[in-house]
Amino acid sequence: MKIENSEEFVRETYSVCPKCLNKIKAKILRQGNSIYMKKECKIHGHFKSLISNQAKDYTGLDRLYFNLNNKKLTNQPKYYNLVLTMKCNLDCPICFLDPHKINKNNSYKEPSLKEIKVIVRKLKQTKIGLWGGEPTLRPDLVDIIKIIRRSGNIPVLYTNGIKLNDFTLLKKLKLAGLDTVHLQFDGFEKSNYLGTRGKDLLQIKIQVLNNLRKLKIPTFLESIIVQNKSDVMEQIFEYAVNHDFIKGISLGTYSQLGKGKSYFKNSKYLSLDDIVDLFVKSTNNRITKREIIVFQKLFIVLSSLFKKQKCLYKYYFFVHRTKNKGDISYRSFKDMVSLNNVEKILREFEIHHTSKNFIQKYYALLRLFLSLINKHSLKMIKDFFLIFLNKERFTGSKISNKSLIVLLTTICDHNNYDFDKVRFCNGGEISTDYGTSLSLAEANMLRESQN
Repeated sequence: MKIENSEEFVRETYSVCPKCLNKIKAKILRQGNSIYMKKECKIHGHFKSLISNQAKDYTGLDRLYFNLNNKKLTNQPKYYNLVLTMKCNLDCPICFLDPHKINKNNSYKEPSLKEIKVIVRKLKQTKIGLWGGEPTLRPDLVDIIKIIRRSGNIPVLYTNGIKLNDFTLLKKLKLAGLDTVHLQFDGFEKSNYLGTRGKDLLQIKIQVLNNLRKLKIPTFLESIIVQNKSDVMEQIFEYAVNHDFIKGISLGTYSQLGKGKSYFKNSKYLSLDDIVDLFVKSTNNRITKREIIVFQKLFIVLSSLFKKQKCLYKYYFFVHRTKNKGDISYRSFKDMVSLNNVEKILREFEIHHTSKNFIQKYYALLRLFLSLINKHSLKMIKDFFLIFLNKERFTGSKISNKSLIVLLTTICDHNNYDFDKVRFCNGGEISTDYGTSLSLAEANMLRESQN
């Protein structure tokens, strides 16, 4: 369907007005090799946002996902972030929450231990992210972790790491039952922290990494990339490959919410496509964009099969650590399977699913499984399937020392907010101001509208 000036209709959805954040209709359109979101607010007029500069990849993944999942999935998060506090010991220019503003307005009431007991009692075998603000500022954090563990749930910590410079505290958190740490980490250069965090934190971060390594705590590195610096990614990826306590890295764009929307100019904003291109460049093209896209299609098919939600604002990827004469390296997806064969079978699977030829569809699925299994891929495939089998229980401690997860991600904001995608968000939030939100994106937008 042609719209105007070579614009091609992809689908309709709902978004929000970037000014008033009211829910409004939106169209996803293709123009050349770019994907745009166009929307109109009756009060604030027309808006057009670039969503992707790789139209073929975007439309292929978009079509496959909604073709397989649109009628099947309801929004049921596989994990929840529990907002413990809005206090923070940093004042990051890129923060999408702006907790200091929230604290100034006294608009967040920290949940008590009694309230936390009631909250976690309703969940079973679920990953609960301890979130803020900065959750390590809670003096009762050890007790909170114990409560979550005793309830049969799994506590993980999202932190800037400053307090984890204290080895004794970190050890207490581990003994209390902490499963995994998601550490805010922007690389090995002082300038990165001065730009994104407003303070030189490099030596603190290195000490925290040493503490986590000594205590063998499964760790994810959460990195924000704000400029075209593939060397930053290269350093982070190389460190992660060479240290098996690192179970995953997240390389993402900053969000134009909170303080972030006013601090950086649009020229510094990187799209998800930019992040993927930078990551490929950081590996000297050893990992290719094509295998990343094929891996997303595989992830989408398996997500549908296991009825697991997949966030479409994230690209997932696995690498497998190897050793050769003492040197640590890795194999990527294309090093372990025939990429041409997997891509061909995925294409056949989609065709048979669309035509409702179920015999051929499930035959293609069988061939797909067989194409993934060989002596090189077995260990990685085992870890890969743990994501689908464990669902809400999946954490860093479930991953073997051989596997490394790579997340290439962007945070949805008022420019790219897509209700059709947001309803498949795989994380929810529990807070004292908005209760239980079934989508992290929804919770972020609610908080933005109030602050």
